[in-house]
Amino acid sequence: MEKRIVIKFLIGENVLSAEIHHRLQQQYGEECLSQTRVFEWCKCFREGREHVENEPHDCWPRTSVTKPNIDCADALIRENRCITIMELGAMLSISVGSVEDIMKYHLHYCKGNARWVPCTLTDPESQQSSHEWRNTSSPKPKRVRRSRSAGKVMATFF
Repeated sequence: MEKRIVIKFLIGENVLSAEIHHRLQQQYGEECLSQTRVFEWCKCFREGREHVENEPHDCWPRTSVTKPNIDCADALIRENRCITIMELGAMLSISVGSVEDIMKYHLHYCKGNARWVPCTLTDPESQQSSHEWRNTSSPKPKRVRRSRSAGKVMATFF
């Protein structure tokens, strides 16, 4: 917004668009608007635009990622940590993508899937815990480690 105010001021002094862009580059460096954007704003101000704020636009409001849906999703996950994204979407009547946004960016949950389950892990509860939703601050699940077996011996008989 600050850069637009500078552009509007310099247009009032009849400075050329290229010169305005050059001055903005000297002042703001990498944070400067692109030459195309500077020229577009110069054109708008020359045509009589007065305000520097963005025009209101008709974009779709966010109706899925809302506080009530976030709270409801959190409650459902705390109730059943093995719930899937598709089940959450069906329960909340929102898309899978919106559920993923809620899970990742708002609730900071990630799905903990174990790729390999050791043979010694036979407790069903332990196996199920590897597929639960966990918060990023939750402790990592304990994994059972197999003990090393005796080395293989190769014998040759003559």
